[in-house]
Amino acid sequence: MLFVFDKKGIYPFWMKGMQFDLDMLWLDGAKIVQIDKNISHLNGSAEVRSPKIAVDKVLEINAGESDELKLKEGDNAVFK
Repeated sequence: MLFVFDKKGIYPFWMKGMQFDLDMLWLDGAKIVQIDKNISHLNGSAEVRSPKIAVDKVLEINAGESDELKLKEGDNAVFK
């Protein structure tokens, strides 16, 4: 799932109601600035994740997929 914000900010996310683990990609424009990997859904709303710098997008993908795709901080994301 892709979340797009009108302006950059430090947006907190949590796993409330999720049924599976995720990787979170924090984006500034098209640039991946942070990747949080293998976030467990078992913690529910107890664990809040936030980017280290202001971002304008967050992409949630299946846990492990960022490694499978060999994504790293500094890569550009292209959305079609």
